[in-house]
Amino acid sequence: MSDFGTPKIFITFADGAIETLLIYAENNSKIELGDEYAPAAFTAGTWTEQVKALETYIIANGIDDVLVDEAGLVTNEDLKTSVTINVSDYVTTVNNAVAVLNK
Repeated sequence: MSDFGTPKIFITFADGAIETLLIYAENNSKIELGDEYAPAAFTAGTWTEQVKALETYIIANGIDDVLVDEAGLVTNEDLKTSVTINVSDYVTTVNNAVAVLNK
């Protein structure tokens, strides 16, 4: 589970592929997160910068190419240096949107 709230996305498709992707979170404050706030996760940049890197990767490579471990961290060599936050909820939300499209 990501530390920054319930993800919401804006997504568009063209020819069965993701064309536009914007990931949002209902952000919790550092005070609300308490011990769950993990500034160490920001080694690759701010939350916004890391989510932008994830969005760009998904658009270029597809959601199926995003590999996430049990801790919710990406394991792709070409992505894990720019995304160090927990992305499991974001990946799940995008996967769910793709599944709806493919019905």
